[in-house]
Amino acid sequence: MKKIIPLLFIVIFTSCISAVLNQALEKVGVFDDKAELKMISTNDKNLIFIGMHHIGRKEFYDDMARKVDSLQRQGYVVLYELIKKSNGIDSVSNDIYKKKFRKIMGIANTKYYDTINNLIAGRFKYKGNYKLTNQPSYNNLKVDMENAKNIDVELVDLIKAFELKHGEIDLDDCDQETKSDSPVYDCNRIDNDRAELFKNEFVFTYRNKNIANEIHNSTEKNILVIYGKNHFDGLRAELDALDKNWK
Repeated sequence: MKKIIPLLFIVIFTSCISAVLNQALEKVGVFDDKAELKMISTNDKNLIFIGMHHIGRKEFYDDMARKVDSLQRQGYVVLYELIKKSNGIDSVSNDIYKKKFRKIMGIANTKYYDTINNLIAGRFKYKGNYKLTNQPSYNNLKVDMENAKNIDVELVDLIKAFELKHGEIDLDDCDQETKSDSPVYDCNRIDNDRAELFKNEFVFTYRNKNIANEIHNSTEKNILVIYGKNHFDGLRAELDALDKNWK
């Protein structure tokens, strides 16, 4: 009986973690089977926003590809999300900034979802009802890459802006010795408060301002933005700050 009770506790505890994870995934749209279009316009621009998530169902990405293809045929030009590697610094410096980003986020530079072991971000075991996959390449989402434009920021600029405001991110021996492309990361990340600041002020606000400026300065009339789903409200606020005519 004594052995059964701890085992029962483990089963219940594991089930609770799984349920919380599934609720979180559902909230951010990972289980969606359709890509939602949000449409706003101003005097000289029509903008359609498709909210992306880096893990999802094949049905969702197939639906997105159909909509992207159709909208491009109607004359929409794609502006998309993808944090850029800097071409202005050497490969050693680029590697350091990748390690700093990893130290903030606390995860290895692997795919968001390990489809073999059903692990999300290398940590969380997924036990839901849907088969999940990683976000396909933009080519596989039918994006016309010859005419599309990456409107994201450079990783180096993102880290430098954070360090300027909140202090240097120090890499310890573990960080230095663990290759930036290692599938495993067991080093200590920065403290939770600084990590949360990075997420709120830079992953969201800093990038939203950049996206809004790119859209505001674009000469395209019909714009299709493919960007993280949770960026829409912040992006809309930044656009309104630049031009009150968005509706």
